[in-house]
Amino acid sequence: THRAFGKDKDGKPVAPDYRCQVFSITKTVTGLLFSQFVDQGLIDLEAQVSSVFPDYPKNDPHVPTFRQCFMHTSGLKGHGDFGGMRNPHFENVILNGIDANRPGEVYEYSGMGYDLVAKAMEIVAGKSAARLYHEHLFQPLGFSDILITDANAGAHLTALELATLAQWVLNRGSYGKLQFISEKTFERLLPVPITAPNRGFVDTEGIGIHWMRNTKIGATAHSKNPEDWIFSPMTVGHGSF
Repeated sequence: THRAFGKDKDGKPVAPDYRCQVFSITKTVTGLLFSQFVDQGLIDLEAQVSSVFPDYPKNDPHVPTFRQCFMHTSGLKGHGDFGGMRNPHFENVILNGIDANRPGEVYEYSGMGYDLVAKAMEIVAGKSAARLYHEHLFQPLGFSDILITDANAGAHLTALELATLAQWVLNRGSYGKLQFISEKTFERLLPVPITAPNRGFVDTEGIGIHWMRNTKIGATAHSKNPEDWIFSPMTVGHGSF
């Protein structure tokens, strides 16, 4: 089924090519793009961001790893602050306060780590982040020009484009005849348990994805019983504002 229903905010009928801002599902899109850098050995998922940013101190406890940037334990706060990935000096803004940063100590849902990762991909590839999304993810999948204003909440997609990205995930890194990453690399994207000193066990988080264990109506909130979940235990994705 590929049909459109209803009207947009201006009261106009929605067409199948209607594109809307998907907010935090953008985090999944950034994770899929970044996974190609990991798969090709261009960026080490477990390394500190100082492995890419030359001005960041090496082996410094205040500098987060790429994994921490994705899993909300980077120590950074906020969404889209300082212009995000569109700011050519974004990583330097973060560097100015790095001495006060404490990665790994607190779990705090944030988009700032995603924008920092986007700037790292720019440096490694020598291309703007917007061009990287287009050339290495959207264009190969047959998407037309897609607006993406930041790496954590700024993608504007159609329903079919979202479904295509979902199939990419379901196929563990491929779509049709295109193999974007190995299945071994895909396994590294899956959610793992997170603990933080301020809260103990927090949740499970992956590289732009988490387990979609939403509970059924009438079930206990945050139930650990799979029978209370809407989706199967292996369903991954991301929530959205």
